[in-house]
Amino acid sequence: MKGSRRWIGLLFTAWVLTAGCGVKAPPVPPSRLPPAAVTDLTGAVAGDVLELTWGIPAVGDDAGEADGFAVYRAKTPVEEAECRDCPLIFHRIAQVSITPSLRQNGRMTFSDPLENGYRYHYKLRSYDVFGAAGDDSNTFTVDY
Repeated sequence: MKGSRRWIGLLFTAWVLTAGCGVKAPPVPPSRLPPAAVTDLTGAVAGDVLELTWGIPAVGDDAGEADGFAVYRAKTPVEEAECRDCPLIFHRIAQVSITPSLRQNGRMTFSDPLENGYRYHYKLRSYDVFGAAGDDSNTFTVDY
């Protein structure tokens, strides 16, 4: 009796180790499209404050729904000559969520105080509810 139990146990262990559900492969996350990039970033200076405005990108066959935007800024002194080939160092300065009323309106705004004597460059990056980021927006530049 002991021998048959051992034999059955060995057969069961061998079956568990060799049984499978098919071809094994690394897990694949569900496909999710990143949100579309903003293409209409603009701004206007009122006093010493810049108000950026842009449209909320539409959801489409090649883009997911945006849940918010990260606002990036690069700041250089105006007296420095503008170098077209030099990379700008952008820093994230804010994160703006899309509320239902803003989504219905279709437009977003963000205000940033300005300091005299600087050239400001702004860009946005949309993100979805899971934090996946889309591409960079167009860059808006202003001297103050």
